[in-house]
Amino acid sequence: MNLTLNISSAKLAPEDLQSSIRDFCETLKSETDITAEIPVNETANSKSGGLIELGVIALTFLSSDSGKVLLEMIKAFINRESSLEIEIKKNDGSVFKVNAKNKNSKELEQIITQLQHDK
Repeated sequence: MNLTLNISSAKLAPEDLQSSIRDFCETLKSETDITAEIPVNETANSKSGGLIELGVIALTFLSSDSGKVLLEMIKAFINRESSLEIEIKKNDGSVFKVNAKNKNSKELEQIITQLQHDK
């Protein structure tokens, strides 16, 4: 399964947000079987090697159990910074939003269930 996370914060400065996202991405890669990448858009005029889109992580995982693990890690990430809002976008275009207000809700349990049934 492929997902895209779009992470935003009304309180964090862009550089602080991107630093937190890099840390989260590294944690996902080191502690799970999820492949997590910050996409880079290569441009002909870029001397730095490419541009990143602030707040975006591309994820790939094969196991349906990874969906539950991912959402538990998202909840922990939000616990560290309550201003975060994370959109989980699936390839079919459906989007789920997770934030400090709904991270422990029935809605999140439904997201977990749906991710576990999708492959």
